[in-house]
Formats: sequence, structure tokens, C-alpha cells
Amino acid sequence: MSVHIFIVDNNPINLKLASDVLEAADFTIDQATDAEQAQATPAGIVPDLILMDIALPAMDGLSLTRKLLLVTHNLKECTAQFLDFGLIFVRH
Repeated sequence: MSVHIFIVDNNPINLKLASDVLEAADFTIDQATDAEQAQATPAGIVPDLILMDIALPAMDGLSLTRKLLLVTHNLKECTAQFLDFGLIFVRH
């Protein structure tokens, strides 16, 4: 089973570069260009790693990550103990 990586970045060049490099290394990639698209990811899909742009329009990457964690793990609040997957924030 391949490692699943979710990339969220509103810069199309960064998104394509990261996706191409990681897919060439046989990772499974899902991607989103903004918070709305990221939140529309089907329930039940839990990535092994998230590459998150922290400077997204409309919602910053930290807030989006918290929201994704709440939905993914069906939580009422997000605490550090629930960060059970890798997370890398990207600032450009």
C-alpha cells in the first residue's frame, strides 16, 4: 500500500512540482488549491502526510488543518495528541 500525501497549495506551480516529484516516487497524491476544496475531500480519506501552505486565501493553513483534523477524527476540539500523521507547512 502506497503512502498517501495530501497537498494543499494555492500556487499552481508549487502544487504541480510537489505532485510530480512525489508521484514519481510512487506516493499516492490528493491535492487541493484552497480551503474550500480541501474541506470537500471525501470523509474517510486520512492521509499519512499533509503538505500545507500556511498562507492560503480565506483561511490560513493552521486553521484549515485543525478543521480537517476535527472532521477526519470526528472531534469537538483539536489537541496535539490527535496529530497522528505527518504535517509540513509551506510558506512562500
